[in-house]
Amino acid sequence: MKNIIFATFATDDTWMENLAKPLANSFHYFHPSIPFKIFNGEEMNSLLPKDYFIKICGYKAFVGAELAKEYKHVVFIDSDSLVVGKLTEILEWDYELAGVRCVADNGCVHSVNAKYNDLFILPGLCGFKEYLNAGLIASRASEFWPEWIELNRQLLNQTRDQDQQLLNRIFYSGRYKSMMLDPIDSLVHYGVSILGDMNPSWDGWRDIELENDRLFINSLQEDGSKIRKQIKVLHLAGNQDLFEGVPKPAPSNRGFNKEFFKPEVYDFIKRITA
Repeated sequence: MKNIIFATFATDDTWMENLAKPLANSFHYFHPSIPFKIFNGEEMNSLLPKDYFIKICGYKAFVGAELAKEYKHVVFIDSDSLVVGKLTEILEWDYELAGVRCVADNGCVHSVNAKYNDLFILPGLCGFKEYLNAGLIASRASEFWPEWIELNRQLLNQTRDQDQQLLNRIFYSGRYKSMMLDPIDSLVHYGVSILGDMNPSWDGWRDIELENDRLFINSLQEDGSKIRKQIKVLHLAGNQDLFEGVPKPAPSNRGFNKEFFKPEVYDFIKRITA
């Protein structure tokens, strides 16, 4: 079998041009020799089952299952993301499943102005600070993807946090050697763990700093102190339909806009996505 592949999907042209292609370009800026696959709408239709309805958030498990037929190590990343640093943890750590944190250092969830929301707790499995975001998942266990597909088939449309909660159930089940890539005590951010209690939460991106082709932010902690951390992945996570009354300040088809960043940071983003 082949070694490793990263992948995402985009089911229309706008999604492809504004999000998926810039993501792939940003990934190859840091890892030019590793393949990155974008599944388009036609390819996704060929992967999805015809015998039951599944929400779009469940698609990623089918992408992983398809690629795991050929690759030992499959990494899925949501298309509304950008890779902004070398993904050393994903490539070098010893795990069967690796995921990323949903909750910011200060205990807040992106765009949800309430601490310790019970949506992000699975009693007996994981607490609020350990809860995963489903925007990036890496697996060296080929059986994980069919397990996630089957759990989604059974429960996704009845589960409040949908595929994300079901991912957490599997991740913390003890059946796999699981590792979080950006735990609170680490010095890196992967995705939404950078998004705290700003409203909209993307406002905090204006504090990101560029240093030697790397992005850093002074992350606010629960005690009010700040710790400098490197950002490896930015994730818009703009779909907030789950939360009643929460605005959607970052529509998925807009991509990463100039107003989110300092000029030098935005120029860096334009350079790595070109």
